[in-house]
This record gives sequence, C-alpha cells and structure tokens, in this order.
Amino acid sequence: LLILITKFIFIDSKYFFLTSLPNNLCKLTSLIVFDTKWCSSLTLQPNKLGNLISLTTFDIQGCSSLTLLANKFSNLTSLTIFSIKICSSLILLPN
Repeated sequence: LLILITKFIFIDSKYFFLTSLPNNLCKLTSLIVFDTKWCSSLTLQPNKLGNLISLTTFDIQGCSSLTLLANKFSNLTSLTIFSIKICSSLILLPN
C-alpha cells in the first residue's frame, strides 16, 4: 500500500520490490510524516531528505536491505520523532 496525501506518505510491504524512493519525493516540502514499513528490498534513501523542512516524523521499520540513510537531516528542525526499527543491514546513521 502506497498512500500519498499532500502531507503524509505511508509505504508498506506491498511495495517490497522498491529498491529506492523517487528523488522527487524531496520536493514535498510540506510533508510532515514519512512512514516506511517492511520494504525489504529498499536499499537507498533520496539524498535530499533535508529538503523536507516540515517533516515531524521519520519512521522506518523492517527495511532489511537498507544500509545507509541520507546525511542531510540537519535541516529538519521540525523533526520530533526519528525511529528506525528492525533494519538489520543498516551500518551508517546520519550525523
């Protein structure tokens, strides 16, 4: 299930085949919730996540192939929830 509403994006296991998220996701500057669950093939996050300046919640769970997160989280001054769970291949977190 992929639900994209102006301010929310939810991605779950029906999109297990995703290997990366589209770069144009970074243009959603009004996005407040980014929630990705059980996308086991996801390996890359867009490099410009820092453009999501309204983001308050960043939640990733069960993305077992994810190894890196973008390093541009410093611009996310509204971010209050940063949660990563069950991402067993993750080796590098953003600064």
